[in-house]
Amino acid sequence: MVGFSDIEQGDPTRAASNFSKAIQLYEKLGQTSDSESRVLYDERIEQCRAYLAFAQQSDPSITVNNKVLLDMGSAGETDDFLKSKIQKLLDESRERQAQELETVEWQGKSIPTRNEQIRVRILRARDSEYELNRASTNEDKLRLFSEIFGAYDDASDLVRTELRDLSANAVRSAKVSAAISNLENLRDFLQFTKLNHVVARDTLITVQLVENLPSPTQDASS
Repeated sequence: MVGFSDIEQGDPTRAASNFSKAIQLYEKLGQTSDSESRVLYDERIEQCRAYLAFAQQSDPSITVNNKVLLDMGSAGETDDFLKSKIQKLLDESRERQAQELETVEWQGKSIPTRNEQIRVRILRARDSEYELNRASTNEDKLRLFSEIFGAYDDASDLVRTELRDLSANAVRSAKVSAAISNLENLRDFLQFTKLNHVVARDTLITVQLVENLPSPTQDASS
């Protein structure tokens, strides 16, 4: 299909046009086909709709919506090729958003986030938090908790490296002292946020274990 090559070549406008035409064609074919062929056409239509939505999100004239991309990536009609393209677009979107994430708000403080790599990790964690709130199975939730922990751990490592480098300065100017204080606040924010998720993860595991315990009637019968 021409639309797939348009996606590969980075032409979302042409891809959107071709996928729209393909949807119209499959809809017409489905109307005049037997039930078995209609099922196949319906599958093609759903696949084309997924690619059409991706092409629309890829349009450089619009602001990418990470939540829309995350929902697309978890949809059943999303194949591996499209998932890889969605992930690439997500990574590019996070890098752009990281340039705008100048501060994080925590405990009444506005904490500067000057390191772009730290910003990217925070955004990655937030995207996983969004997915976590929509996850329906414990397996998916535990996987997303791991992704969240990894993102906050990476961000914390970067903060520790910056703190170590700044603390090594022989001369502690007011500017350096302020930077250290900001990084310490950022470190505390990352640790606090991760700890909240650790508690939520442990609660999920505990509930799961309790639910799997045999009931008193089962024990008595055995």
